[in-house]
Formats: sequence, C-alpha cells, structure tokens
Amino acid sequence: MPFKPIGRAEKGLLAIISFALSLMLWLQVNAQTQPTRQREFLVRLEAKGLQPGLFLSDLPEGVSVVADGPETEIDDIEPSDLIAVVDVSNKQPGSYTVKVMVPAVVDKVMLRPKRPVLKVSIDKVATTIRTVSVETQGMLDGFKNAVAEPAVITLTGPAGEIGKVSRVRALVDVSRGMSQTVDLEALGADGVPLPRVEVSPRVVLVRIEVAPSSL
Repeated sequence: MPFKPIGRAEKGLLAIISFALSLMLWLQVNAQTQPTRQREFLVRLEAKGLQPGLFLSDLPEGVSVVADGPETEIDDIEPSDLIAVVDVSNKQPGSYTVKVMVPAVVDKVMLRPKRPVLKVSIDKVATTIRTVSVETQGMLDGFKNAVAEPAVITLTGPAGEIGKVSRVRALVDVSRGMSQTVDLEALGADGVPLPRVEVSPRVVLVRIEVAPSSL
C-alpha cells in the first residue's frame, strides 16, 4: 500500500498536539522542581453560628496555622490574609470539642492548624445589677468619704461567671486629694478579676469628701 503524504492540516494539528504535550510536561517538571517550604502564622480565630443569648468561653483570640506549599506562594501570604474558624451552630449550653478550620487563600498552599480541635464552653448570657464598692489607698488629711457616681452598675456575661462575682471594685488613691475617674473590676470571692464579666459603665467618677479644716 503506497504511503500517503501528511497534509498541511494534519501537520498543523500534530504541531498543536506536540506543543500541548510539551507544555504539560514542562509544567509538571517545573512543579516538581519548584522549592517548597513551610511557614507558621498566628492568625485570628472567630466563631460562627453562636445563637443569640449565648456566651462562648475559652476561645483563644488566635491560633497557629502552618502553611505548606511553593516558596514563592508562601512568601506572598500575609497573616492578615488568613482566618481560622470554629462552627458552633445549633449548640446549646455545655462543653464541646470543636474543629478548627482554615479556609484556603491560595490553590497551591495547604493550610492546617497546629491544634486541629479546641475545647470550648457555651453558657447563657445573664445580666444583673450591682452596687459599686469603693476601696481606697493612700493617705489624705481630713479624708472623710469616697462616693462613686453612678453607684449602681450593670454586669453582663456568662451565667456561671456572673454568679461568682463577689463585688465590683473601684480602687481610688485618695492621696491625690481630688475627685477622679476610676476603672471598675468585677472580682470573685478570692479577689481575682473575672475578665469575662462585662461591666457597664466601665468607669465611674469617685468624689473625694474631706472634712472641713477646723482653724
């Protein structure tokens, strides 16, 4: 059977196929030879799906995330580009172990949290009214009294923590001899602050009363 010469169209098609195969081979080799590295980021952690009226405790502000991929892609990532998330949808008050998820930002880079799971607690939000306890330090001649304005404030936080509040303290230095604004602290029975309890307002004006001089 005589050999049939390849036409111009067939030659063009073969050239295109040959170029495509060469390109695919080059990309595969390039991907295999491109330097890879790991880099660790500290990224912010957020919760999604928390139902209204509930308080989430024991959730850190950030977590460590390891990025693994091509060196050039890794170097272009900024910590602000990343975010870690835990999903607490449909969860009621109680203790849970939740999975930490890190959405991908670059196709070729794999992201994984160093701690894949976290333990968190969910409690009901409670609100109560408390009287400010003014405590003084320092010395002032003729010191008579120190009064907070307002004298009654609102506490909001997880119900379990609200129940631990022993007093709301306004610590004032009377040696300054003048009225002053003071930060409030919600303290437990052991005198340790309870940071998950929100105090409103956070500061009060403490008026220093001094007995009139008897000359």
